[in-house]
Formats: sequence, C-alpha cells, structure tokens
Amino acid sequence: MKKVFILLGLLVLGVFLTNSALSQEIGVISSTGDARVEVTPGSGLTECKPGLLLKEGSKVVTGKDSSVEIAFNKDRSNMVEVGENSHVIIKLEGDERIELINGEVFAVIEGLEPGEGFKVKTPCAVCAVRGTGFNSKTDGKNTKVESVKDTVKVYGIKKDGTTMKKGFSVKQGYKRNVKKFEKPGKQKKMPKDRYKALKNKFKKIAGLSKSKKKEMKKKTKIQKKIEDAKEQDRKAKKDLKNRRRLKKLRDKKKPPCPPPPPPKKLVAE
Repeated sequence: MKKVFILLGLLVLGVFLTNSALSQEIGVISSTGDARVEVTPGSGLTECKPGLLLKEGSKVVTGKDSSVEIAFNKDRSNMVEVGENSHVIIKLEGDERIELINGEVFAVIEGLEPGEGFKVKTPCAVCAVRGTGFNSKTDGKNTKVESVKDTVKVYGIKKDGTTMKKGFSVKQGYKRNVKKFEKPGKQKKMPKDRYKALKNKFKKIAGLSKSKKKEMKKKTKIQKKIEDAKEQDRKAKKDLKNRRRLKKLRDKKKPPCPPPPPPKKLVAE
C-alpha cells in the first residue's frame, strides 16, 4: 500500500512538473547579427534562429551589433530582448527567468498570471517585476537598472550569493546603479534622450505582442467557426441515428399484418 501511495505521488508530481514546463515554453522570435545559442547545456553553441525553443539552462550569446528577442509565453506579452555583446542563461527557478552574466537585456512584461513574478539576475543585483518595462545592463561589477514603465524592485546580492532582504524601487523614468556586494545606489532621473530611446524600444517590442494577439484572435475566430461546423455535423448525424433507431422500435411494436383471406371457391351451377 505504501508503495502505491509513493507511485501515485510521483505520478502527480510528474504531471505537475510537465504542466509547469509547458506553461513556461520559451521561444526565439527573432535574431540579428552574430547570435548563438546553446539549447541544452554542454551541447555547444550553434546559430540562433527564429522558432528555436529554449529551456532551463539554455545559453544565448550575442556579438557586436547583434540581438535576440525571446518570448516567454505564446501571445508574446512577456518578451526579453538580449542586446549586443551579451551572455544570458535561461532560468526557470521560481520567478527567476533570466541570468544576465554580462551585457544588456530589455524586458517587456505584461502577461503574468496572478501571483506570478519575473526576475532578472546579474552578478550584482536582482530585478523583480510583476508587470513593467525595464532595461538592465551589467559588466559583472556594476549593474544599471532603468525603468521605462511602472516600477522595478531592485535587490543587492551578498558575498555569499544570497539576495539582500531590502529592495529599492526604480520608478518610471528613473535609474539605479548597483555595485557588486553593495546595496542599490541612489535613484536618479534618466536623461530625456535616453528615456525617449527606451520608450521607443518598449513600443516596438510591445507591438510584437499586440500583433501576435491579433493573429491569435483571428485564428481563434476561424477555429471557432470550424468547431461550430463540426458540432452541427455531429448533431445532424446523431439526430439521423436517433430517427433511424426510433423507426426500428416503432416497426417492432407494430402488430404483424393478418394473412390475406383464402380465395372463394366457385360453385358450379
């Protein structure tokens, strides 16, 4: 009996983990310049192409004047652009999704489920959001966090690798610098030209999400029409089957027809 409960527990856990993995399907949307990817850890870097599915531990490396756009859900409402000369690792540990080793990432996060979060970790800081647009850049010793929409929460990282308890907000249009093993620095306003450039990038990436949603909505309408037609056909077949069955039942209940009367004998006169 104990073994049965253990097997059932493992089965439920397996289903849960499978569903979790499917709900966090990550795919490459576009790639420009010298961009490479290692889908499975240890498999080696190959050319990064649109349509590639990434998973826990996948690496993305970009060269000069290169970038990769990654979607973290089907409707592209959670998108990350990996900038030039960058090295990132895909993470699926709780809310942590991106480990930025060095370089720059720009995130547009607008489609999280209730209670879900999205974190980008660098060697110096952890950026946590529940729905926003922000840019994070690091050289391994310093990290700069810039908020383009809503608020980003930034935490420093201790020497033992754990995250500091106190987080510091970065409001829309502002930035913070974080030095390695130190708490985040003072919040400062972004220069107007820098803020404008990041806003334009936000609109561009958010536009990919909107176009995808329209495409999905159109497909949903077409799919609904197909499903409705299939349902009508199924109902018609079922109705025909029922009518045939009822006819058979009625035919069985009908009394048998009486035999015809015998022919009258002709009497000779």
